[in-house]
Amino acid sequence: MSSDSEPDIDTERAIDPPGQRLRQTRETLGLSRKDVANQLRLSHETISALEEDRYDALPAPIFVRGYLRNYAAVLNLPGDELVDGYGKYVGVEPPQRLVSTDRRRQVGSGDRRMRYATAAIVLVLVGLVAIWWYNNELFGQLGGAPAAAPSHTPVAALPPAPPPVADAPPAAQAPGAAVAASVAPAAATTSPDQVAKAPASAVSETPRPAAAASVTAAATATTAGRARAAKTAGSADVLTLRLNASSWLEVRDATGKRLVYKLGRSGDVEQVSGKAPFQVVLGNSPAVEVQINGEPFDQSPYNGNGRKARFKVGG
Repeated sequence: MSSDSEPDIDTERAIDPPGQRLRQTRETLGLSRKDVANQLRLSHETISALEEDRYDALPAPIFVRGYLRNYAAVLNLPGDELVDGYGKYVGVEPPQRLVSTDRRRQVGSGDRRMRYATAAIVLVLVGLVAIWWYNNELFGQLGGAPAAAPSHTPVAALPPAPPPVADAPPAAQAPGAAVAASVAPAAATTSPDQVAKAPASAVSETPRPAAAASVTAAATATTAGRARAAKTAGSADVLTLRLNASSWLEVRDATGKRLVYKLGRSGDVEQVSGKAPFQVVLGNSPAVEVQINGEPFDQSPYNGNGRKARFKVGG
């Protein structure tokens, strides 16, 4: 029995060891062990152990297989054959590749669920962009919704200002006086006979458009007169903003103090005082009339793309 088993062991050991093949190929190519060690960045002792098949002097089999493959690449030899020869020589079977029995379908770009997920992501991105654009337009292209605006009482809610000083223009009169003054000359030049001959409809008509224009001009002159009076009475500068349509308003004085930060409505009049120059941001510049110390200020040269304007006034 023992004599029959010995040839089998000898046959296994008689397999061409990988070390001998490596050494013969290296010598044929005219390379030294030092040359190979430098290329593989291994020690001279490791190269010697590989060529002499002294695998007990080397690390674990997994490292030996890596050494053999790299050595074979340097000598242009088939690495798989050397690794198989090593496994047969030392009696170690090469590790088997783990193959999953659960063959699940791989999800690719053509999968229906992948397409639905991609479409949902695109729709979400489009919605976010639309929301950003809407907010940007709503608040005068300032880049987002403003924070809670500080409370600020318009001029219309303030108590009556002191009477204008002597240098106020004659236009700063009471609306009733302006209307009476415009009607008095016409009444003085009309005789009783002309009144009697005039049609009843002509007598009953009232110059409403002229009266309304006079009232608006008187209100504007009154605001300008108050601004001049405030400037004359003290050292603070007065800035007046009159809105003909809705617009975002932001005003800071020369010290950086925020005086106005709100969304104004049509018909609002904002009048603030502080140290000039004032830094002004208007979201709808064409709809805002600007006055500094009672004098009109033209901000149209500062209107950028669209209706937004940033400028300094006064000082």
